Amino acid sequence: MARQRTSASLDVRWVEGDAEALPALPVSDEYADVVLSIFGAMYAPDHAAAARELVRVLAAHGRLALTAWTPGSVMPLWAA
Repeated sequence: MARQRTSASLDVRWVEGDAEALPALPVSDEYADVVLSIFGAMYAPDHAAAARELVRVLAAHGRLALTAWTPGSVMPLWAA
């Protein structure tokens, strides 16, 4: 859906992948100006590995945006 909502006037390249396995994609260190995970990284089996990869591919002055439920909050209980 993000691709469809991206304005044609913006220079955006969407790259999707496993947060723990970004080296398998064409992304090098400091590759992205923006790294975004909407409820994705929280499902990675190894949260620390996912976080390291997201930060590794983020440019020095880039933006990292994450959304996740907090442990013990009501939302994870609904999925149980």
